[in-house]
Amino acid sequence: MKTSYDKNQDLRIIKTKKAIIKAFWNLMQEKSLQEISIKEICTLAEVNRSTFYLHFDDKNQLLMQSIYDYMFGINEKAVEMCKTNDVGEYYQVIGDITYDILLENKDSYRRMLEHNEANTLFEPAQSFLSLNINRHIKKIKKTGKGLDLPSSLISEFYSGGLISLAKWWLYTDTFIPHTKLKSLVLILLSSFLAVTDYSTTKDFDYENNQNNLNTLI
Repeated sequence: MKTSYDKNQDLRIIKTKKAIIKAFWNLMQEKSLQEISIKEICTLAEVNRSTFYLHFDDKNQLLMQSIYDYMFGINEKAVEMCKTNDVGEYYQVIGDITYDILLENKDSYRRMLEHNEANTLFEPAQSFLSLNINRHIKKIKKTGKGLDLPSSLISEFYSGGLISLAKWWLYTDTFIPHTKLKSLVLILLSSFLAVTDYSTTKDFDYENNQNNLNTLI
């Protein structure tokens, strides 16, 4: 799947797509995907039905495309922010950006989850995340680094853990302060990268970070 915001597209087309996606996510905070009609999306976005179908096949394709665009944007931002090609830095930056977005939009996401099953939102996100991790791991394996395990197994395991953590955080009022939770996630990420040998950063200091973990919780 390609991002719907092609840099070569007419600005009016991009503006129309953004209006449709924004209207869709606003409605997702009020009702379930099944209850939302194309007519409601078009009315809120101030476009006609023919314009909607010019860009999207149906509301399910709109859901998948908008989540992909969202995840793609996070990935692009992370790539721009990374100072090296190290996978460890990349996923730390990804985690940092994602956490800030979740924190900023936590109430909105909770309202969506009140009306929609978690899998409706999280399965497409995990699919994109898993594919992206898989792609990075395959590139690293070509350098001779990493465990002798299928890259698809590692990417599913890791993406599933991150998505489960996001769901847990959204569903609960965590007892860990936000700033400390962010640091905790980075520690867990560093542990994963060190154990699987997919980072070119310095050896992970387990004893020091275990002390940090105990302090955080």
